[in-house]
Amino acid sequence: MRSSKTRNPITAKCQSYSGYGQQENPCRRPTREECRQNLAEVVDGWVLVRLAREDILQVEWVSEELASEAWSVFEKFNVDKQWSFTDCVSYVVMRRLGMVDVFAFDHHFNQMGFVRQP
Repeated sequence: MRSSKTRNPITAKCQSYSGYGQQENPCRRPTREECRQNLAEVVDGWVLVRLAREDILQVEWVSEELASEAWSVFEKFNVDKQWSFTDCVSYVVMRRLGMVDVFAFDHHFNQMGFVRQP
């Protein structure tokens, strides 16, 4: 049985870390939120890569041209519709792709003329 005064060498190393310099203490235990965020990033990344590889998902990057067109939509319709800029980017992308049905819960897509699924 270990004495309570015996220190684990790894714990001792972590506790003696000065913290000076650019790096955080590598022995610092991540917070619950950091763990949750890291796990979400890994899972999201893995799921997106898998869906893209199986041609279930198509990633569309927002170019300057697309952003400009989305901004025009935002200025035109945000007066009474309260669409977010993200909604407007989605609108432009989906129109360019000729989409009619969309998987969304946001009622703004009905206002845009799309058929929401499910």
